[in-house]
Amino acid sequence: MKWGDQHSNGVFLGWNNENEADSLPGEFRIHLAPGVSDSLQDCRYLTFLAADAQIDPGDRWEMGDSLLLEETARQTDTTQAAEEEETGDQEEEPEAAEEEETEAAEEDTEDKDEPVPVDFEIRLTDAQGNRFRARLGTWMKLQPPIKPQVFKSGLFWDDPESEVILQYVRIPLDAFLYESPDSAADLRPEAIRTVSFVFDGEGKGSVVLDQIGFTR
Repeated sequence: MKWGDQHSNGVFLGWNNENEADSLPGEFRIHLAPGVSDSLQDCRYLTFLAADAQIDPGDRWEMGDSLLLEETARQTDTTQAAEEEETGDQEEEPEAAEEEETEAAEEDTEDKDEPVPVDFEIRLTDAQGNRFRARLGTWMKLQPPIKPQVFKSGLFWDDPESEVILQYVRIPLDAFLYESPDSAADLRPEAIRTVSFVFDGEGKGSVVLDQIGFTR
């Protein structure tokens, strides 16, 4: 999770699934109080605001000591290899080195032109423990947050940035039944007890979530 002043009332969540030895995905779970059951009875949609935070979540903290030592050793070897390679590159002719830098810059530009949208699984669990699943990517592609520039605010405050603008996501509750053919139970809105966001994709990423709720 991200802390500090992020110019948003939402929660910043990050995950890192690059370590194959740790197969547990990151999960953000919200528990609903039993007292809200009556207000959910006629609801038909799960809604929330979201955006790709584009923040490096860093390394996972759940790794054991042995795995952490292995990861540290691997990073050290990688750093040493990079330093040796850099030393060797300095001995190359200037023209060859310049061509390699140009090709690398072009490859980086191509990768940045086609970013992979953030995708994750959403799970609803009812009072009987039945779970219903749906994927965000089935309904929409999550885009980076819009950050408007409020230029005149810099005259009055030290930080002129405003709150980021997130995307509105609305997923029908019927979609969770369709995504869970192995479940024989019916999803009743008034029986929902938890809403979970499971970040089970490859690699690492981050997301901003806000105003999670249900609508009719």
